[in-house]
Amino acid sequence: MEKGLIISAIGMGLVFVLIILLWFIMAFLVKVTENFKGTKEEETPVEAAEADQILAFPTENKAHLAAALAAAAVVAVTLKSKKPHINTFQTSSPALGSSSNSWLNVGRVRQILARKGR
Repeated sequence: MEKGLIISAIGMGLVFVLIILLWFIMAFLVKVTENFKGTKEEETPVEAAEADQILAFPTENKAHLAAALAAAAVVAVTLKSKKPHINTFQTSSPALGSSSNSWLNVGRVRQILARKGR
């Protein structure tokens, strides 16, 4: 009994020592890699005249307008042609066995699918 307690205490002590050691290693790596991060470039504000030029719709060039309308039409047709995804529930599984209750299996599958959405 006494040897078991000593072995347990040594094991738990080693676990905590290793956790603290890993913490120091991670803190050291954060400090080392902190210098390698690039500084974010500050965005320059756009003047009102430049913003009007950027937002202006190119009505002079009909080719650009036609290309934009064609691209929008292709995207609309592609999105409309996709079939909606329908969830199907598997009522039996090799792991659960075929003799298990179908209601329980459906409930388990619903719980698994609900966790994936989180």
